Amino acid sequence: MLQILKEPLTHFIFLGSLIFISYGLMPNDVEENPKEIVISKTLIQELVNGFEQTWHRQPNKEERNNLIAIRLKEEIYYREALALGLDEGDTAIRRRLKQKMEYILEDIADVVVATDEDLNTYLQQNSDKFIMVKKYSFYQVYIEPDKYGKDFNQEVIKRLEQLNKVDDLSNAYKLGDPMLLAHQFNQLSAEQVSRQLGKTFADSLKSVSKDKWQGPIRSSYGQHFVFITNVTDGGIPKLADVRKTVEREWKNEQRLKANNKIYNDLKNQYYVVIEPFSMSDNTEVKASK
Repeated sequence: MLQILKEPLTHFIFLGSLIFISYGLMPNDVEENPKEIVISKTLIQELVNGFEQTWHRQPNKEERNNLIAIRLKEEIYYREALALGLDEGDTAIRRRLKQKMEYILEDIADVVVATDEDLNTYLQQNSDKFIMVKKYSFYQVYIEPDKYGKDFNQEVIKRLEQLNKVDDLSNAYKLGDPMLLAHQFNQLSAEQVSRQLGKTFADSLKSVSKDKWQGPIRSSYGQHFVFITNVTDGGIPKLADVRKTVEREWKNEQRLKANNKIYNDLKNQYYVVIEPFSMSDNTEVKASK
């Protein structure tokens, strides 16, 4: 029993039910006093706040009175429309009221706070959502094979010696042949590398050691010397690295479960009759000219 009370879903459902009970206990001024309209201080303040958010200043007296007059007209028309039954059978109104009910339930998600245990459990049970791929950060220096012909291998040896003497990696590109491709890449997955430099290059990175110039390795453009500065291993990340994302997904799942549970509980309070229907019951309606 105590374990059930600790479940986040139980908290969602309890808060949702509490909100509906609270709404049910609120007095209905329209039914009790159909011809009395109270424009309260709280409502006036809400109107003023709305004005300030739009115009970035407070309304003057005339503008404030105009806000009240507009709201009063809206309230009168609203009550008269209800009295005439104009809300009945209106799909737009039905959908809007449904949305408002859903908004009430969605607000609950911001009230219930997930513990580290909740989030770690969710991360492990849904690891496929958060799996991280291996990522590479590296510098590349291009060398054009056709430019050196039979002396290419000697040129490679000479360039590697020069590159390994460079202190500032950001200047290493000056020892390469000109090309438009960037010389530094940060946190790219093998797939991202493949899209920019080709699959052969991406596959070759897997066997390249860190912190020294190596190569050349072939790409879609030609040959490159490569210096890998960092490799981020893939796999299931630590909660600290993806906490916001995990918490967002956890809340969304809890909200969906709670919404379904509350909806089913509400539905069980109704006796629902769905009359038999077949497409043959449809009568063809022709557009009038």
